[in-house]
Amino acid sequence: MVTISGGAISGFHSLVGSGTTSKQLDNEKDAKFDGYGGMLGEGTLSLFAIIATTAGVSLALYSKNYATWGSAGTGKLATFITGATTFSHGVLGPLGVSSVFCETWVTLVVVAFAMTTLDTATRLTRFALTEFADNYGVKLNRYVATAIPVLVAAALTLTTYGGDATIMAMWPAFGVTNQLLAVLALLTVTIWLIKLKRPSLYTGIPMIFMLITTVVAAIYSIGWVYLPTGNYKLMIVTSIILMLALYICYKGFKAIKDVKRTN
Repeated sequence: MVTISGGAISGFHSLVGSGTTSKQLDNEKDAKFDGYGGMLGEGTLSLFAIIATTAGVSLALYSKNYATWGSAGTGKLATFITGATTFSHGVLGPLGVSSVFCETWVTLVVVAFAMTTLDTATRLTRFALTEFADNYGVKLNRYVATAIPVLVAAALTLTTYGGDATIMAMWPAFGVTNQLLAVLALLTVTIWLIKLKRPSLYTGIPMIFMLITTVVAAIYSIGWVYLPTGNYKLMIVTSIILMLALYICYKGFKAIKDVKRTN
């Protein structure tokens, strides 16, 4: 559920919406169309990715990839390109477009998607670091605030753990991190709505649901997946993320209580 829900509610996209998209709106009323429409697009993309990596591949490749949980974790990108090429050629083939062109086009889309995602993530991290440092009276210019996430990402990419780049070895923690960010986004909006004395259940209830589900998933991963297999790096990283998120949630629920008392 933590993996799939990234296509329905995404903490990373809440950062994009608050740090970038909100500054590009001409009118606050446009937020509903852009935000809701954007997540419909994200949901469509996640659905297409599932279809491409299942119905889009041959029976032999499907059997090879999904014979076990372990095998499902290998060749993910190549499988997606193969499946997406199958569908693209199925649509464009009758128009005379070759399979090689479709494969090249799909690969270009994947690379462009990765590049724009990295660009956005770096910029958002720069914003967050600048604001965080400013709270403690430290002024970071854009170059230093950009260099920090770039150097950290480079270190994770160039070092290895268990035969994989460290950044890929830590990838399983992304699902929990992404969904906890979504919890924090919903919590922030809930506090804001309560402060304005507006209905808040439609953000508060999903926030509680996501919080319980993601925390349970994180605890399960730590105690029943990472610890028994000796994957202490992921265990430590996930534990730190979980403790930080729970602390912020504690502060958030305390803020809700204070706002209600003030109102």
